[in-house]
Amino acid sequence: MAVELLSARMLAPYFGSGLYTWGTVIGITVLALALGYYAGGKLAEKNPGQECLYWLILLASSFIIVMPAEAKTLTMAFSDVNPLSALIAIAMILLIPCLMLYSMTPVVLIHLLTENTGNSGKTAGNVFAVSTIGGIISTFLTGFYIIPGFGLSVPALVLGLVPGTLCFLMLLLRGKIIVIAYFIVVMFGFLELRGKNTHSNIKIHHISEGIMGQLLVADVTQNNNTNRFLFVDRMGQTYMNLNTGAAGWGYVDYITAVSSYFPQGSEALLLGLGGGMVANNLYRILGQKVTAVEFDARIPGLARKYFSLNDAVTVVVDDARHYLKSADKKQDLIIMDLYKGETVPFHLYTLESLRLIQSNLKSEGLLIVNFNGFLNGEEGKAGRSLYKTLAKAGFHIRILPTYGIDKYRNCIFIASMQEKDFSELRMPLKKDGNPVNMETLFTDPNQLDLDDGVVFNDDKPLLELYNINAAKVWREEYNQYYTKMFTSKGVELFK
Repeated sequence: MAVELLSARMLAPYFGSGLYTWGTVIGITVLALALGYYAGGKLAEKNPGQECLYWLILLASSFIIVMPAEAKTLTMAFSDVNPLSALIAIAMILLIPCLMLYSMTPVVLIHLLTENTGNSGKTAGNVFAVSTIGGIISTFLTGFYIIPGFGLSVPALVLGLVPGTLCFLMLLLRGKIIVIAYFIVVMFGFLELRGKNTHSNIKIHHISEGIMGQLLVADVTQNNNTNRFLFVDRMGQTYMNLNTGAAGWGYVDYITAVSSYFPQGSEALLLGLGGGMVANNLYRILGQKVTAVEFDARIPGLARKYFSLNDAVTVVVDDARHYLKSADKKQDLIIMDLYKGETVPFHLYTLESLRLIQSNLKSEGLLIVNFNGFLNGEEGKAGRSLYKTLAKAGFHIRILPTYGIDKYRNCIFIASMQEKDFSELRMPLKKDGNPVNMETLFTDPNQLDLDDGVVFNDDKPLLELYNINAAKVWREEYNQYYTKMFTSKGVELFK
């Protein structure tokens, strides 16, 4: 289980942590176990001794030690291959050798323990019970403590080194001098921890691994202009121009303009903090009282330290839906900006969740949903379904696309209980320095083909599936530009 978690986190900075990645890792893990159990049974027929068990564990441990180097090298080597094909190939190379060998060990161990007894059923039950308990403990320790505290490479090295060293010593005591070759694998594992420092125009401020993904704060300087990014699994979450302090993505200005519909002192609830660019605009520019809900406990500190999040913004670390269930006051404005990398938490976009949000809004309130820029074709199926879900919840909906082609823009869904006029705002949107009447920018929903859209609900949470194609486009764009640029400058995929 620890190997499964580590491998999934190693793949996430390039392939994301959505359905494709987890489905591939889980499927190949089960395949490796099946192959191992079968091979272990065949091996047990040959009546192996304890020495065979030591060799199995030693070889499996060696594959785990080299896993970080394999993951980094193979990911970039397969960068020009179809992403799904590359993901499956790399996951098979990472997982099948070590997990197949490890899953052979309980079968061989049962054979050794029952060789001279007839109590095979009880022995097999005990072995698999202990193995399962170990898997449960390792899952919780690895996911919640080891990865957040030590990253990925060090845990992989230790996970391979501890059982591998014990088996190395047992084989050495039996006169198997060839096991000295294990030192080469161990040295290779330690060398991998050294990292690289050739960043040139990239300055890394922070990098951390966690069950919620990899967080990276970096400055990128190009053409005498420096921009600061917060990446989640190498997907941009926040983009700030350090020369001006302003947000680099236009959707922040669009949300700010729509939010200026309300007067100073209005109550605003922001679901999803990121670096806090939206929160800062709401507080500093519009004078609103802002509460932000963020699920990843690491992000608020990064927002305050690296993106100047104002101390007056109240931040609550919680799941947004859980927070809404216990909220004790209604809001003028609720903003959903909930991207984690290229994916969104599907449970917050269901009919039940949107009705919960509705109950937390004042009668004249607004719900603003920041979504990807696709509305047509397969990539736009999630956006069209979101529109139908908002309509089913009883909202009047306006769709505000930002400037640019679909894959470079955002679509902002503005939902309210009554139709509203946005022609006159406290802070109108500007283009080329001139105010723009927002009423001229909305997309006519009658032009959308909504027939293939569905209403998302808790029993039918299809958002992640419907959003796969759009997420794939975003991920490929980032991989081709930022991820390749970072790795070419010595910023490795994970630490």
